[in-house]
Amino acid sequence: AGKGCLEVEKEFCWKSWDETSFVKDRTVRSERGRWQCQFLVGIEAKNDFGVVGRLLGRGGANMKRIAGRGSGFKEADLDGKESTDPLMLCVSAPSEKSYREASVEIHKLLTDVYKAFEFTGGTPPPVRVHEGPRD
Repeated sequence: AGKGCLEVEKEFCWKSWDETSFVKDRTVRSERGRWQCQFLVGIEAKNDFGVVGRLLGRGGANMKRIAGRGSGFKEADLDGKESTDPLMLCVSAPSEKSYREASVEIHKLLTDVYKAFEFTGGTPPPVRVHEGPRD
């Protein structure tokens, strides 16, 4: 893996939550006027657990959509096909304050979902984040 990365897939450097600017209180930079990051879900959508529904919440109470394999979200730049990237939650915000607030809430939500899911070996993985745009 790359410097400080738990794993690297395509252009994504997935770091544990504890190694991100959210915890280390570092300044993050915006890209094209927006602050962006992605959270790796770490649970495949193809099981009886219903991870996509749990993350979206009843009637979309938690968020509008999820991207990646098994999300059901059709990407415009992929000719209306679902991305082959791993299942992820994407955050894009107009201000650093709203970016940080949304990301903290997603971290809490993923932590709760991880507690409910039975991982092989019993121990959930750390919440993994890629800071920057999803290009």
